[in-house]
Amino acid sequence: MLILAGSHFLVSLKFVEFHLEASESCRYDYLEIRDGPYGFSPLLYKGCGQLCRLIYYNCIVVTEPQCLPSATGDDITPDQVFMSSRQYLWIRFFSDELISRKGFLVEVTARPQKSELGTDCSSVRMT
Repeated sequence: MLILAGSHFLVSLKFVEFHLEASESCRYDYLEIRDGPYGFSPLLYKGCGQLCRLIYYNCIVVTEPQCLPSATGDDITPDQVFMSSRQYLWIRFFSDELISRKGFLVEVTARPQKSELGTDCSSVRMT
């Protein structure tokens, strides 16, 4: 999947939940994030670690994070943010479909490049 922001914007992914089938070398399920519009763009993350889950009530965190260790050691941490260097982020989710976990939840935001501060950040398109 390609996430495309408007020109002069960067794409920000913030992970809220992340529950994939952790395994050695992430051979069953994995998430891949690349900085650019292609599957060969520079790699930002590839893994299957477990994110710590935060419990919210009226937009306030009400518990300590509940965490599960990853078999690979490359966990995505709570509120982990991945930022593009240009207007694109490329994402691949792979699953062998044998063991199901909850999956992942991300917040996608377009942020203005430094020269565009004060501009509306709502211009994001997913393809």
